Amino acid sequence: MITAGVDNFLQLESVLIDRLKTVLQPLMPRVGVFSAADISGFKEASLPAPSVSLTYQGYRIDDSTRRDGLAVTVQQTWMVWVHVRNVATMQSGEKARNQAGEIASHVLKAMMGFKPEEVNKPIVLTNSMPAQYSGGMLYLPLAFTSEIVINNKDKP
Repeated sequence: MITAGVDNFLQLESVLIDRLKTVLQPLMPRVGVFSAADISGFKEASLPAPSVSLTYQGYRIDDSTRRDGLAVTVQQTWMVWVHVRNVATMQSGEKARNQAGEIASHVLKAMMGFKPEEVNKPIVLTNSMPAQYSGGMLYLPLAFTSEIVINNKDKP
């Protein structure tokens, strides 16, 4: 659980990347696992595919915030993007969807119910945006929420 002594609000990122790498190991090296920083330098044509990437999507504050402002429950949203390139059936997108669906099943197994020590409750699947298609690439987003408590016991 995050407390005032922890200096990294986004510490869960590396934990989730490691979890994805572990669960997707049977699909590797065919399926790469990347952080947002890893993929930021890629142009679409050079993006490794198939692959998944994890991006931080923001947070929302739970209604149970303490009145004194010293503790707060934060729900962070993390997006796992499944990237697939398949031009065999580009018109219908069927082969890309099938490939992305298989990888997505592994991602769901990795993330749903996973409870690292850094969070209060198990990670849950949440609403996401629609898939995106571009030049033979399919980007399938899977959104997850985690809950952390920030407790500022060391108030200046």
